[in-house]
Amino acid sequence: ESLIRNEIKPGKVVKTSKNDKLGTTTLELSNGAKVTYKKTDFKNDEVLFDAASFGGFNLLDTKTYKSINLATSAVPQAGIAGMDQNALAKFNTGKLYRVSPYVGGMTEGFYGNSTPKDLEFLFQSIYAYFTDLNYDEKAYESEKSKSKSFYANMMSRPESYFSKEVSDFMYGHNERYLSFPPEEKDWETTDYKKAYELFKERFADASDFEFFFVGNVTDEQMKTLSEKYLASLPALNRKETFKDSGIRAITGVHKKEVFKGNDDKATVRISYTGETTYSEKEDLAMQALGEILTIKLIEELREKEGGVYGAGARGSLNKLPYGSYSFSISYPTNPADADKLIELTLKEVEKIQQNGPEAADLDKFKEGEMTDYTKSLKENRYWLDVLSDAYTSQENPEKALDFEKNLKALTAKEVQDVAKKYLTKNRIIAVLKPETAKK
Repeated sequence: ESLIRNEIKPGKVVKTSKNDKLGTTTLELSNGAKVTYKKTDFKNDEVLFDAASFGGFNLLDTKTYKSINLATSAVPQAGIAGMDQNALAKFNTGKLYRVSPYVGGMTEGFYGNSTPKDLEFLFQSIYAYFTDLNYDEKAYESEKSKSKSFYANMMSRPESYFSKEVSDFMYGHNERYLSFPPEEKDWETTDYKKAYELFKERFADASDFEFFFVGNVTDEQMKTLSEKYLASLPALNRKETFKDSGIRAITGVHKKEVFKGNDDKATVRISYTGETTYSEKEDLAMQALGEILTIKLIEELREKEGGVYGAGARGSLNKLPYGSYSFSISYPTNPADADKLIELTLKEVEKIQQNGPEAADLDKFKEGEMTDYTKSLKENRYWLDVLSDAYTSQENPEKALDFEKNLKALTAKEVQDVAKKYLTKNRIIAVLKPETAKK
């Protein structure tokens, strides 16, 4: 009937504040944790949640990180509250909720969802992952075996092999870089005991966690459940922040060919990456550049040349753990056409750099974004992302309310400027071809 095996001493809500612009309420708890929730009526049976705390793998030295990284994702598979996965599956029969804990690069936390009716089980599950996580080497070995088989199967696919080769080429010079998918030898150094201890250590302090809930909840429900299951969690009052692990992509202009598989098809991927100072304006302009270039590539490569079924470009700026930009273009084609289409692609990039985007294409981007934005305002997922993304990027969530204003203000020159600034010096052209194409 419950996931709680030990008596809980509830804490208290020590402060309640509201943000009328966002329609959110924030509860500050006696152990330092914060709970921010937004009541909605978009879906009667849906409550979504995220939780995060800064720290993650980036606080670890490289040797420890490499010995536990693969094992950490398997730690929760041992179950909670003395129940293994089979017992938990029986316990959850007839209940609709899910809680997934994780340890990431900059943060550790949870994500999940439930119905309003089963929300208490979700809270119990959070409490149990913090305080009553099972240790089970057999469960770990089973998960490890499944993962090895899954990744080996993944690597037999040319596209996965290609992604790994390109990623290794871009980042392999970093001492801390871990290749993905992992190979057989990578599993030999994994240490379940250390991974379990790291997991426990990361969740030993709730004082710097922020919890976000969006959906069909009530004030009374959130206060009662937060005081019982979250305010009662252990607090060490650590003041941790994110750390830049120093991993960077190679610089300069490069071409990488990968040969795998026997099908007569190729994949082209052009990447631009590097460091920059984060700018919200430039981030929006990079997103626009991606959509506009996608329009041009479909016109040129598919409709005029008949060389591709589809093509996509996308770009963005990131603020943490360091200011960076990334832009990628990809499409499948025939091995014989790859070089010609790459040349045409670079010409389309050059056109935007020299002349800026066409007004009709910029308008098309703005119309599409406004349609998506208007729809998303009635979706729980959108609002949860607004709240949790603002926390992990250390920004004010109210900036989401300026989206329409910023979109309307976006100019063709701003799109042209980011194309000139970022799609130049650090470029990698990667092509996947069948093994028969090897010269």
